[in-house]
Amino acid sequence: DVTIQAQILDLLKSLQKKLNMSIIIITHDLGVISEMADEVVVMYAGEIVEKAKTRELFDDPKHPYTVGLMNSVPDVDEDVERLRTLEGLVPSLYDMPKGCRFAPRCQFACPECEKERIKLLDLEDGRQVRCRRYEK
Repeated sequence: DVTIQAQILDLLKSLQKKLNMSIIIITHDLGVISEMADEVVVMYAGEIVEKAKTRELFDDPKHPYTVGLMNSVPDVDEDVERLRTLEGLVPSLYDMPKGCRFAPRCQFACPECEKERIKLLDLEDGRQVRCRRYEK
C-alpha cells in the first residue's frame, strides 16, 4: 500500500535526523531513491556499475544500464500502451559474460567490452562508473 510505504519512509527520515544515523536502502524503486538517498550505488548482475550523488545521477546518468533504468520510468504526462524496457536478459549467475556484464544488452558495447572487464573509473566530484566510454 502506497500510504503505508510513505509512512515508513517518513518514519525512517525522522529517525535518521533524530539519531544522526545513516540508512542503507536496497530497492528498485527510483521514487524511493530520489526521496531518501544522498548517494546512490547502481548495481547490475552483482557488481557496481555507477556511484554518484543522487541529484547528479538523476540529472545525468552515465552508465548505459543506469540510463536504461531512468528511461523505464513512466512519464505521467505521456499516454503510452507499453513501458520502455531494457532489451535482452540479465546474465545467469552461473554463466557471467567474460567482459562487461552489461555488454550483451548495451547499445554502446565494443569488442573490448565483451573480452575483458573494466574497473570502476573515477569521474569528477567523487563519481564512479564502470564503462569503457569514460576511460581516459
